[in-house]
Amino acid sequence: MGQSALLALIGFGIFYYTIKQTDLSDLRALQGRIRWEGVFLMTALIFLSHLLRAWRWQLLFSPENATPRLWACFFSLMAGYLANLVPPRAGEIIRAALLARSQKISVETSMGTVVVERIVDLIFLFILWGCSWLWSGDLLWSYMNTNIWIPIRQKATPLFWLLAMGGLILTFIVIWWTRQSSPSRFRKMLARFMQGLSAVFRLRQPGLFWVLTAFIWTCYLLITWIGFYSLSVTPHRAAEAALALVTLGTIGMIVTPGGTIYPLLCTQLMELFGVVQEEGLLLGWLLWGSQMALFLVLGLAGFISIPFFSANSRYARNTHHH
Repeated sequence: MGQSALLALIGFGIFYYTIKQTDLSDLRALQGRIRWEGVFLMTALIFLSHLLRAWRWQLLFSPENATPRLWACFFSLMAGYLANLVPPRAGEIIRAALLARSQKISVETSMGTVVVERIVDLIFLFILWGCSWLWSGDLLWSYMNTNIWIPIRQKATPLFWLLAMGGLILTFIVIWWTRQSSPSRFRKMLARFMQGLSAVFRLRQPGLFWVLTAFIWTCYLLITWIGFYSLSVTPHRAAEAALALVTLGTIGMIVTPGGTIYPLLCTQLMELFGVVQEEGLLLGWLLWGSQMALFLVLGLAGFISIPFFSANSRYARNTHHH
């Protein structure tokens, strides 16, 4: 509970700092340039990307003969995104648990599919990062050195590394204690988790899985591109700027509570490509705000709707009951 409160405080602090950096009068002046048809299309693409992600997640259960409903996957995913706001990444556990409970699948298997899904996304992120680095490496290196590496080296203290090591040791102790207290239960949990983790190698439709993954990341690039159009923002080398924003922006969304660093990150990155600060900040607010609005609406809908999927599930299994 204390850790969640601390992370919430950090996220709020970043959010407040970003607000302080924002000249609201400049943003109000820029709002008249918004093309609402672009905003609508961008929001539709954000929704589509999450629906494709839910479909891809559903495919990972096919080797287990326990395919959950697509909309159960979708609303579990959105509930997880909402839970991710505080603390970060907790939503991955919550969405796995929600889907497992509603569709009568083991939590460990469900969690294994979530982990493998994230590994696949990480691979694609590294591929795009490599492309972005080859394309605009000098600009990105200058930005990262000034805004990331130097501040980390300046602020990293022995206490930070001590706490990190302590967290790692604590994790191993918890795993060891679980294994010692109930060896057979631990082995079953581990086996189910590995079952979910290995699902990517046993897919019934592997081609569809990888096509969906490519489409998901293509959606992210298109969302950014349409964001440029929606605000009449014209960065130098627009495709290069969109790729850089997708890669570094995704990392920013992952590592900060609620992705609250994103508007500021967008501002700094777009300045590298000739976009003035006020326009870059408004672009960041638009892209981040559209995501957050969908997470709030569909995430709440997910928490509300999951019991209905549970009550009417046609895919219940006789095994792996809890």
